[in-house]
Amino acid sequence: MPNVFENLATHLKTRRKQAGISQEELARQTGISLTLIRDIERKAANPTLSSLAKIADAFDISIAELLDFNNELKDSAKISSTLVKELRQLPPDKLRLMLEFIRIATM
Repeated sequence: MPNVFENLATHLKTRRKQAGISQEELARQTGISLTLIRDIERKAANPTLSSLAKIADAFDISIAELLDFNNELKDSAKISSTLVKELRQLPPDKLRLMLEFIRIATM
């Protein structure tokens, strides 16, 4: 099963291409280095929450929408079950990161 960062890499590349922008343009719009954008899309780097926020802003969407790989935000029961399943598979350090993300997102 692909992990969140692998899904993000694929989803980001797809969104960027659908928007008709290059990696260079996304880097310019977000203030994130071109190297990091490329590395995220190649599954060679994991973005920080700050980077996710900047990327989401560039697409004029929320971080939640950026991470909605299967358009599951439309079904809250599916969201809950998917979230619980994913959280159970995370190592403690990644779980803390995700819980912090959830705390920030619900402020």
